[in-house]
Amino acid sequence: MRTVIDQYEDLLTVPEVARLLRVASSTVRKWIGRGQIPYLALPNGDYRVPRVALFRALPSNVDAAAVLARVERRLASIPEDELAAEIRAVRQARRGA
Repeated sequence: MRTVIDQYEDLLTVPEVARLLRVASSTVRKWIGRGQIPYLALPNGDYRVPRVALFRALPSNVDAAAVLARVERRLASIPEDELAAEIRAVRQARRGA
C-alpha cells in the first residue's frame, strides 16, 4: 500500500526545476504563484514540485516523454555537491532579501 509520502518521493526543488527546464528560478516561482505548476509548500517557505505532476502540467504541445528522458539524463549528470551548493546559495540569497 502506498503512503502519501510515497506519492511525493520524487520531489524537485525550484532550482532543480529551473535547471531542468532551462528557465530562471524566478520563472519557476512565478509559475508556482500563478498556479501553473503543481507544488508543495514547506513550512520554511521553500517549495517542492512533484516530478510526475510537473510533466503532466506541461502544455500539450510538449512531448512529455522526451522532456522526461532529457530531465532524467540531466539529473543523473548533476553532481550532488553542486546541487547542494546551489540550494544553499538560493537559501542564503532569500535570507538576505
